[in-house]
Amino acid sequence: VRNPMPVLLFILIYLMTMLQIENERELDRILDNLFSEDDAKVEVPLMIPARSRLNMKVFSVPSSMKIGRKCRLHGNIRAGSIDVLEGTVIFGSLRSRGTVSVAGGVTVHGNVESSGKVYVKKGAHILGDVIAKEIFLHEDAKIDGIIEAPHGMHIGWGE
Repeated sequence: VRNPMPVLLFILIYLMTMLQIENERELDRILDNLFSEDDAKVEVPLMIPARSRLNMKVFSVPSSMKIGRKCRLHGNIRAGSIDVLEGTVIFGSLRSRGTVSVAGGVTVHGNVESSGKVYVKKGAHILGDVIAKEIFLHEDAKIDGIIEAPHGMHIGWGE
């Protein structure tokens, strides 16, 4: 099918006819009931604050940025503070004016730079340099580049 829209429209009209749905509100209610998970916590998949800039090269956010579990991002990330959760792969660098936290199972194909503190947890792998005032590095984390921490580096920290 070169253009799937006519097929999708046909399926939608067919379902509406079979379910005897006459208006759009009723369809929305049925779909919400069908796909809602009452017991599960509803998370916002993406929230972009004001004055942010997102393009193919840079993700720039004026405040804090939290990157979810098992994400795959291409581009350099700039934010007030950055929290990268488990299993994420970043093809680019992280730069922050505040704290940067890199969880276990995260791979950063670039540098991590901060004017504050950087936390690199167990199982994290950074393929570039880590530059910050103070670095907290777990002994099972990997850093392939240069480590620069004028206010000290703590090894064996954290989980």
